[in-house]
Amino acid sequence: MPNTPSESARTAFFSGPVPADKVIFADDLNARPSREPDYKSEATALRSISSTLGQSPQAALQELVEQVLRLSRAESAGISIAEVDGNEVVYRWHAAAGTLAPHLDTTLPHEHISSLGIPVSEALLAPFFQDGQSIGTVWAILHTSHNHFDLEDQRLLESIAGFTTGVVQAYRHARELEEREKTSRLTATQALLMTDTVPAMIAYLDREYRYQFVNAAYRKAFKLKNGDFIGKTVLEVRGLLAMDFSKPHLDRALAGHFCEFEQEMPYPSGNKIVYGSYTPDIDKVTGEVRGLIALVLDVSDKALDKLRLEKSLRTLNRERELRERFIATLSHDLRTPLTAARISAQLLSRKGFDPESVKRGADRIVNAIDRAERMIRDLLDSDRIKAGEGIPIKTETLRLDELVGRVVEDLNSLNSSRFQFENGAGAVSGNWDPDAIQRVIENLTSNAMKYGDPRTPITVGLRTAPNLVELSVHNQGNPIPEIEQQTLFNFYRRSGAVLTSNIKGWGIGLTLVKGITEAHSGTVDLTSSKSDGTTFYVRLPLSGSNSTMSS
Repeated sequence: MPNTPSESARTAFFSGPVPADKVIFADDLNARPSREPDYKSEATALRSISSTLGQSPQAALQELVEQVLRLSRAESAGISIAEVDGNEVVYRWHAAAGTLAPHLDTTLPHEHISSLGIPVSEALLAPFFQDGQSIGTVWAILHTSHNHFDLEDQRLLESIAGFTTGVVQAYRHARELEEREKTSRLTATQALLMTDTVPAMIAYLDREYRYQFVNAAYRKAFKLKNGDFIGKTVLEVRGLLAMDFSKPHLDRALAGHFCEFEQEMPYPSGNKIVYGSYTPDIDKVTGEVRGLIALVLDVSDKALDKLRLEKSLRTLNRERELRERFIATLSHDLRTPLTAARISAQLLSRKGFDPESVKRGADRIVNAIDRAERMIRDLLDSDRIKAGEGIPIKTETLRLDELVGRVVEDLNSLNSSRFQFENGAGAVSGNWDPDAIQRVIENLTSNAMKYGDPRTPITVGLRTAPNLVELSVHNQGNPIPEIEQQTLFNFYRRSGAVLTSNIKGWGIGLTLVKGITEAHSGTVDLTSSKSDGTTFYVRLPLSGSNSTMSS
């Protein structure tokens, strides 16, 4: 049960009407799946009860249990109010709905539910209080095992139980007046005076936007006292920004139209996302709008959960698209060397033993297998990086300037001398993995060829700074947007402009560059602009690697 009733109430609950094992406790509900809250329906229900309360407290009490049935999974609902019968406190059903409806006015524990022939599968009980004492209970009952209560049913029952105290007070007051042969109609403002136990923020404003009433939840939300509100306008109490947010809705309600909204609103503790509804208070005789009833629920947590879910879904869909594109590209690229190897093997089997043909065919097969092996190695290394394991390297003493020069020379032999090597470091020796460093250069130069302006040269630079050597690759062409630069080294990530082009790629080349660089305790970054082109910088430490340099 959400709250702890008085000892007499607990006796009434468990002495026979409902066995303890039929009453669902919060600990039991925590283990069950729960549906999402429907604050909009809840606010509509509270508004309906408030409206009915202004006309007939008895009808409002019945409306309250009807709303329990509408909002929860219950098959019966009832409100029992404590009465003294001799020396014993009994609970009489003053409102009932569903299967319990025919048993209105029966009492507990004198007339047990079991004696009425009504089966109970599960029951939720939420006591409501006055001056710290339990004065009654809101019931929600399941008679069959087809449905089960969850935490949302409990929350709804708690919310309605908090509203019930005010309704019962009005109900008792009306009954007293009936006994004295007096009639009284509670106005909307009077009805609102019964709402201090409601968790929703409720206020009454007149036609000049002046507060005539605010409940406890409203006062708590703004950390103000009742006197800080009454007789003052929304502008005076909450400021210009809140007035700007609220005025369109206020004006619509004061024009005689019900309105509801969900939007961000300023509060002392920070902005909150709220669901609000403004109901005009219309004089039924003159038709004049006297003011409005404002009901506001804080739905920030729900809205944030929705935003997080939407963001997660977008991320998952993006990752799925990237994986599918990657697999398609990988399948295409692997098929090329494997096809070449197969064709060469078939030719060898047909031509018989011809040493020259065998050598050429064997070279083609070896080259094709080497290409496939490099692809697989790149894939495995990128997976290691994604898993946070890093790339294993085998360092040896080497001349970095000679390695870069050799790679550039090989690239020029295949690309019509498009590459330029600018060595501003001189002779640089150190302990690095030559194969890994060559992969870095090849990936960066391959990117420069794919995405750079084909009419301009590509510059590979080498220079030194205190305790490090810097390798750079520069090309002219369309710049990389700054927002994409932040994620360009991520797994499967490719520039948005590239994705719309016909340029093939896996999206792991720069991931490998970053992983290899970091395996050498280095860093990698880039600059890109329309005027200066795009430059990637790989910086490797000299200290601690027995490195030397000379001009």
